Amino acid sequence: MWNDKIGKEQDIVILTKVAVSRNIKGYPFTSKMSATEKENVLTTVSNATKDMRLQYLRIDQLNKEALDDLFEKSMINGHIYADGRGKAVVYDENEGVSIAVNDDDHITVNVYSNGAEVTSVFEKADELASVLESKIDMAYSDKYGFLTSDVRRMGTGIQIMSVVAIPGIDKTAGAFDILAKRLATYDWQIAPMTIMSGEKVPGIFFLFNIATLGITEKALVGRARSVIDDVIKLERTCRKNICRRKKGIVDDQYHRSYAALRYARRIDVPEVLNLLNWIRLGYDEFKDEEKTLLNWELINKITTQTLRNKRTLQKTESVSVVFTTECANNIRSLLKGDE
Repeated sequence: MWNDKIGKEQDIVILTKVAVSRNIKGYPFTSKMSATEKENVLTTVSNATKDMRLQYLRIDQLNKEALDDLFEKSMINGHIYADGRGKAVVYDENEGVSIAVNDDDHITVNVYSNGAEVTSVFEKADELASVLESKIDMAYSDKYGFLTSDVRRMGTGIQIMSVVAIPGIDKTAGAFDILAKRLATYDWQIAPMTIMSGEKVPGIFFLFNIATLGITEKALVGRARSVIDDVIKLERTCRKNICRRKKGIVDDQYHRSYAALRYARRIDVPEVLNLLNWIRLGYDEFKDEEKTLLNWELINKITTQTLRNKRTLQKTESVSVVFTTECANNIRSLLKGDE
């Protein structure tokens, strides 16, 4: 699986994703398409990808178990999970590659990787998009570039997104505003991650480009690397400063958090993510090599499995109660080799 591989700078960058949006010439955007037009698009994409060694699945033909599995492996998003009518996914879960069909756009190529792997992820997504362009006549304007349902993606049609864990910046007065202003100079934004209830996920944010028109792919990737480098440098500085100024507090919270994650019988999503923030803050300073096998790959795996669990899409009290127990069991299972 792609998310089992070790990525660069995983102490801060949880994952990187590149999405390439394309639409087929002669069809309206997905929101305006008839059922027949959607079927035609599905057939076109199926024919174009049949020799690519990718698996093609109609979303509206899947049972609940298969749908849950695709969501938890990041092969489909929450919108497709909630409504799969007239939609499909073409994917290779081992390579972190998926093609969403009839989502916001007719075709969205998504490539994921752990860590700050911007260049390699972009190259993989761009190569796959180029193959599709050679087989399908895409909607393109000499003036505006590739045409997409959202004007913010017109031009290259490319969005680069990283999920970053920055508890140091989040807990340092003024640091977040400094970072946001710095990102704006690159035409990038930072936004908090939220769960289904709308609650902000502590310390975890999305970084993404907002400019795709009038910029080359090379420049876009270059800006992405600069953005991520700036975030990494600032976050590491903030973590060191917090550990130096509040050593006793961070040391205590680090070990308390580890104990709660390792031994709790019931725990909910916000609590898990808050505890992981203290783990991230104190890991390099206070980890005990003799007592724990905890590493950045495992920390991020706990994070992503918690966030991608299908139960985070549901709101009922009974599901919430079940998930507090299930979440604790899953984390204990991941940490069981520590002792």
